[in-house]
Amino acid sequence: MLGRARYFAVDYRNAVTAFDQYLQADPNGPDVPAARLYKALASLTPGNEPNALRELDALADDPDQETEIAAQALVEAGQALEGLSEPDQAEARYQKLIDKLPRLDAAATAGFRLGLVRYVRGADNEAIAAWDALIARRDDLSADDVSRAFYWRARALSRLGRDGDARSSLEQAAALRPSSYYSLRAALQVTPAAAQPISPQVTPEDEQQLARWMAARNQELGAAASTVASDPALLRAQAEASLGLFREGNWEADELLQRYPDRADRLYVLARRFADLGLAGGATRLGQAAVTAASIQAPQDAPAALLKTAFPRPFANLSDAAAARYGLDALLLDSTFRDASRFDAWAESAATGARGLAQTSPVHVEEAAHALHVSAADQLRAVSAIDQHAWLMADRLRRFDGRPEVALSAIDTTDRLVDSWLALPGADDVDAYIELVSFEGERSALRSALATRLSYAIAYGSGSSADPLSVIAVGPEPTAAWIKIARLAGDVPADAPFSQAAGVGTEEQQAAFVRGATLQRDGDYAGAAAVFTELASSGGPNVQLEARLRLGQALIAVGRPADALEPLQSAASAHPETPATFLLGRALATVGRCQEALDRFDAFAAANPGPLGAQAHVAQADCLADLGRASEAVTREADAAATGDISRLQSLDFRERLALARARAGDIDGARAEYQSLLSIACTGSYRSQLNYDLGVLAGDTSTAASLFRASVQLDPKGRPAQAALDELVALHDPFALSFEAGDTRFEQNRYREALAAYTSFLQQNPSDGRAPKAYYGRGASLVRLGQDRAGIAVLESIADRFPNTVDAADGLFRGGRIRESLADLQGAAQSYRRVLAMPGAGSRALDAQFRLAFVQFQQGVFGPAIEGWRDLSGRVTAADERAQALFWLGKALHASGDEGGASAAWSAARAADPRGFYGLRAADWLAGQSDPRAEVDQTLPMVQSHAADDPQTSIGGWAASRGDLAVAQQRLAADPGLARADALLAMGLRQAAIWELGAVESRLSNSVGAVALLGGWEQQRGLYNTALVLGYDLAGQVNVSLTSGPVGIRRLVYPLPNPLVLAQAAQQLHVDPLLFSALMRQESNMDQAVQSSAQARGLSQLIASTGYDAARALGEYNFHSADLYQPRTSILLGAFTFGERLTRYANRIFPALAAYNAPQFAVDGWLLAAGDADIDTFAEAIPFTETYPYVQRIYENYKQYLELYGSQAQ
Repeated sequence: MLGRARYFAVDYRNAVTAFDQYLQADPNGPDVPAARLYKALASLTPGNEPNALRELDALADDPDQETEIAAQALVEAGQALEGLSEPDQAEARYQKLIDKLPRLDAAATAGFRLGLVRYVRGADNEAIAAWDALIARRDDLSADDVSRAFYWRARALSRLGRDGDARSSLEQAAALRPSSYYSLRAALQVTPAAAQPISPQVTPEDEQQLARWMAARNQELGAAASTVASDPALLRAQAEASLGLFREGNWEADELLQRYPDRADRLYVLARRFADLGLAGGATRLGQAAVTAASIQAPQDAPAALLKTAFPRPFANLSDAAAARYGLDALLLDSTFRDASRFDAWAESAATGARGLAQTSPVHVEEAAHALHVSAADQLRAVSAIDQHAWLMADRLRRFDGRPEVALSAIDTTDRLVDSWLALPGADDVDAYIELVSFEGERSALRSALATRLSYAIAYGSGSSADPLSVIAVGPEPTAAWIKIARLAGDVPADAPFSQAAGVGTEEQQAAFVRGATLQRDGDYAGAAAVFTELASSGGPNVQLEARLRLGQALIAVGRPADALEPLQSAASAHPETPATFLLGRALATVGRCQEALDRFDAFAAANPGPLGAQAHVAQADCLADLGRASEAVTREADAAATGDISRLQSLDFRERLALARARAGDIDGARAEYQSLLSIACTGSYRSQLNYDLGVLAGDTSTAASLFRASVQLDPKGRPAQAALDELVALHDPFALSFEAGDTRFEQNRYREALAAYTSFLQQNPSDGRAPKAYYGRGASLVRLGQDRAGIAVLESIADRFPNTVDAADGLFRGGRIRESLADLQGAAQSYRRVLAMPGAGSRALDAQFRLAFVQFQQGVFGPAIEGWRDLSGRVTAADERAQALFWLGKALHASGDEGGASAAWSAARAADPRGFYGLRAADWLAGQSDPRAEVDQTLPMVQSHAADDPQTSIGGWAASRGDLAVAQQRLAADPGLARADALLAMGLRQAAIWELGAVESRLSNSVGAVALLGGWEQQRGLYNTALVLGYDLAGQVNVSLTSGPVGIRRLVYPLPNPLVLAQAAQQLHVDPLLFSALMRQESNMDQAVQSSAQARGLSQLIASTGYDAARALGEYNFHSADLYQPRTSILLGAFTFGERLTRYANRIFPALAAYNAPQFAVDGWLLAAGDADIDTFAEAIPFTETYPYVQRIYENYKQYLELYGSQAQ
């Protein structure tokens, strides 16, 4: 039972362990056959497929095995082989099952898939034979299975030119009842839907036809109407609808459905009444029940009126308008709403958080709302839900070549999964794609959704195409240009304002200020508010003034702007020049009192002319824009942009805001001029890429726009502006969308199918281009990422044939070898590495290949050659980390061969070669008897707690004093006016502006290392961990000290404990090693709380939105939004929960847990299963993902630094 539970929880490795334990404990038990099957299925994970397939084959061949288990093993093996693009092997499994156990249910599945495999490879006659054999046993099958066989048989016959036979087969499929996707698909090919659109309303003619139809069945609509007119549930629904209680009105349908379960006439009348009341959800359910009660098993059998009530278009005007705006199929929109919610605009799912007409997931709601610059809270309004879903559908259709079935599955699962399915042979066909989807649940859901769309075609006509499922030619996105530009910046929310502790009042009050400031910095705003509330009601005027400012800050940060008004008003009235006045304006604007906010910002700007006042002008501009006064907003942005004595980055930001404001106000020429001026002074390729994108969006014609978008991609192919520019080029059908640079852009986005298409097209057009080897490499790597490992290997290794004796050839062979390793093809991997070693132009890849060849030999148990290879390599390489790697594995091989003395000597040499690198650290572990490192929260949590209150100025000040006069450095830092401005900006909640100001301060202090060091401590005190970290790197380079063994003060700038109070609380609550988690966050985000990756991972712990939602719901946080990941407290809590799950899954083993934070857990399960009884170092060295392999090593290096810096020995 435990094994099954873990299997269905997708915890495959622990499922295998549980099944193994059961099989060992009770080898003759009644559940042994099922346990063996489930163990094999759980083992069917990336990297372990060969072992799992061998186990499935063994089950199938076991003469003592139960027939059902043997049959299921063959079906599962066949489907797995289809997914691995090995159709010949899949076909053999299916045929074996049919020959061996032809009457079992599993044989019916095998029979269909046997035909499909043959059809995909073009063997139509053989495919027909397989489906004919299936049809011959139709009495044992469901109507759905039989119609599917007939439909596919017709496809094969048609391809053979046997049109008459094909039509006959379609007719037989269409005649089957109850209807299904395939019978409806066949019916519409035999008798196409009406070409002209049919009215969405039930017409008088429709009613008359239905009345006659009902009368023939002894039911009379007039009598039904009289009967239900006084029904109490209907009367309640009428009353509730009149009061606007539509959700409650829809609920009344439940009672009516129970009261009239078999009366089609009454259900139909009730459906019409509910529709008239605007209760679309209840009306749809009643209409569907009426069809069921009338024993109608196919939509084409239903009278028009009944069909329209079962498949209604209650929001036809809205869906038609959205379809026209985006170039969509309106009936596809309506069919998705019907399937998702039965047109209940107030539907919500407590389990998933999905809500509204389309039951859109929270992640997709936020995506669409951000793209459209609207609120994500409007999903329960039909107009908002329809527009946002239309945007989402159009976006996925653009990405997936206009294919509705693919777009629907992408919205329901993930783009990455869909890309892998599209890479399978035959997936370019709509029906084949559905059957190639890996998950039966998703296949079934997709067929159901498309069957609904076909039913709508029967009810309302086919629309613009004879085939309702044909490709949809979506137009370019109609969103306003200024919104497209604005959304490129992401949805980073306003920062929480923060002020350092006030040095006023008694000693006890000052201590309270320190406690409150620490809580503020670490994100516990409610706790900070409680501290400042008490201070604001006690003490002298100065204490109350400072406490009220900070109370207002905490209340704004915790999302209570209305409560912040009173304390901020009190603080601002006494000192209008302070940040309290600015924050009062911010709070007023947040609660919708923008006109009052404008006055406050005016007062602040008047009291603070210059850089701080400029920020008030920007805040005024935001308010004016919200009030619809766009031209006045331009004036305020212009005032800010004209400000002098500001940093370059702040100046650029003000000018970008001005350009955007002009675009929003409709001054496109002015906006272009501003962006063009910025482009003339832009220094970096990434910034020039962004500005070219902005100008492309504003371009007056498509030719100019395309040129600018191409420049954006070329300047920085891996940047976010290039991604947005490439989306625009795709919409414009520009050929550059299939360029080499486009391949690089899509690969960086993890959109490997599009990368593959771009690289392939580039090679076809430019076979002799100097970038061709790189394009082949990208093509091969893309295939591998899409799960097409064998095809990817072939492309990668072909580089050596096309471009022999080159570094590119060596790269391709080496990567091919690594992939072969992951497939357990150790012999093939060794051959690839030997080819690299024999290649004259291999360069440094020869050394890499020598290492991997020895590692393959080690895995094969051939220790002698491995020892020889690593010993030779350790004497040839010069880099410390490479030498330590060779020596460490030399020690491992000697240990495995029984030479403990030699192993210790090798590990000692590895430790000496690179003492703080991964292999030197692992050598030290082995020498200390720690072969498999585990997370140790009980040991590390007290360390963090003991350092939570550390003042970074203490350690950095000690180092600064050793470099010269500390007082002079302190005076130099304090005298810089930018420092006070940065403090004010932080108090105003303008964190990024403060960081830009501090960058200018660092530049001015660059000739005083002591002052720069103290600045780093100042930044870390205020929670600017990334800013201090970057400064620490600069400082270490300037004074030439090591970041791994240098002064503790500098190293703590580079290895900080982020938000230590929250970190310690999360570690204690979730039982996560806080130092290991800090090491992970440092690798993930470089401690930048505002960073977003190309994969849309956000914040300190770099969670993607879907993972964040899963973690939040698991912790009972139901008000979570993905933008909350930019808040340190939220990011740390949810990241710690997510990492803690990985640690629990892998028994606190550090390397698998880290790998599973970066790569899918099921992949890590596969790597562990493939490693078998090998130790943890073999697992880490064999990780096949190019990102995950170094990721694990770097975090372990970070972890050791944290242990050294914050352990008991660190002072």
